[in-house]
Amino acid sequence: FKKTFTDPIPENTEQKFAEQGITALHGVARFTGPDSLRVGDTDLSAERIVLATGARPQPLNIPGEALLIDSTAFLELPE
Repeated sequence: FKKTFTDPIPENTEQKFAEQGITALHGVARFTGPDSLRVGDTDLSAERIVLATGARPQPLNIPGEALLIDSTAFLELPE
């Protein structure tokens, strides 16, 4: 059940972006100038560029932290 809920999220989000005129590219991005970059074989330039690279949970550094799990680990639980 959890996979039927979580698996479509990236595709649905990207589709909503596309409906708003936002282009999503996947690959390694390298800046080639102050207002340009290359993703794979695609050269782009724009006034504003957003690189959404994902995120990782930050360690909390609190007593008992070893007993905690993040949302990713929670969703991997078998039950």
